[in-house]
Amino acid sequence: MGKTQDRDLGCSGTDRFIDRGERIYDLGEEILVVCPKCAGMAMVILVSDVPAKLNGRLFAPRRLVCTKCLHRDSWSGRQVSVGGPSDWYFGLPLWLTAPCCGEVFWAYDLEHLEIIESYVAAKLRERTNKGRNSFLSKLPKWLKSAKNRDEILRTIGKLKGKLDAGT
Repeated sequence: MGKTQDRDLGCSGTDRFIDRGERIYDLGEEILVVCPKCAGMAMVILVSDVPAKLNGRLFAPRRLVCTKCLHRDSWSGRQVSVGGPSDWYFGLPLWLTAPCCGEVFWAYDLEHLEIIESYVAAKLRERTNKGRNSFLSKLPKWLKSAKNRDEILRTIGKLKGKLDAGT
């Protein structure tokens, strides 16, 4: 309580979360991965500005850039593998992964992590009509369960620390 409405995350404080219908495809602008050369944090990013059309953006050329050793790689293709703890393009493991509640918790980037954090922290979760097809509606039961809330939020805090450290 006391927080003002956050339009991007669709929540106000930890009491209420409004699912605005974000699809998993809306989160692929930047994906944080483990660098295949040095095991540091790397980013998979769009090579150039692409029109907002979903298919054009989803299959747009990508670049892998390591923030530690500056390793680079390029991807251009017509197949992606969405979902799970690896990036859609290179198949590299995600940077933001951790064991949690006997499962593997993962997020693509800070935005994805913060949306899940707001959702998990909320005691009341509401959907708009768009929310019926959101990625949040498809989260596994263990992640939605109130009994796991504290452990999930601790894990998210650790991942935010890992993100800040970049190691």
